[in-house]
Amino acid sequence: MKLTIRRRAVLMAVITLTAIGLSAGYLWRFGQTGDEVALLIAVGVGLVAVIHAFAWFGARRPILVADDTGLLVRMGGTWSGIPWQSVERVEVRNRGRLSDGRVTVAASRVAEVSRPTSWRARVAALVAKRVYDGALIVPFGPSTTVSEPDVVSALRRLADGRAPVDIPGELITEPAPTVASVPPASPPP
Repeated sequence: MKLTIRRRAVLMAVITLTAIGLSAGYLWRFGQTGDEVALLIAVGVGLVAVIHAFAWFGARRPILVADDTGLLVRMGGTWSGIPWQSVERVEVRNRGRLSDGRVTVAASRVAEVSRPTSWRARVAALVAKRVYDGALIVPFGPSTTVSEPDVVSALRRLADGRAPVDIPGELITEPAPTVASVPPASPPP
């Protein structure tokens, strides 16, 4: 069994092409009127187009692969592989009404996995650190597809007790007592 999370290529293509069209329209407006606001909007929307173009071209490759041996997390164009024995814990935040879900991998030997080598990987690690407060984080939500419907149970099956897979905020149930409680004896009459 294998769990993969990848970006939706069609959605990234639609956003990229729409942003290119909007940017071209605002550039045309700037050319006709000389309005600096139109130029600023064109540049901003153009940046959105470039960022989503990178995501579109990278959508063929998954951003997380989990199997029996461990986890592979893609940051930029660089893969970070972590065997289950080196994983301290995995946290899964499920999607909410207004927020995306995410898988956070906390490795026991962070120095080995958190040194990105390419500029894209460094930018991805910096953004993940600033936005999510961690380096190895994979978002999943409407812009991604997941190979298994239940991410938590799939990761727990794959980890097989070698690393805890937690849901933050999940109530931990206390085990049932193993000693039977005896009611206090009534005083003799």
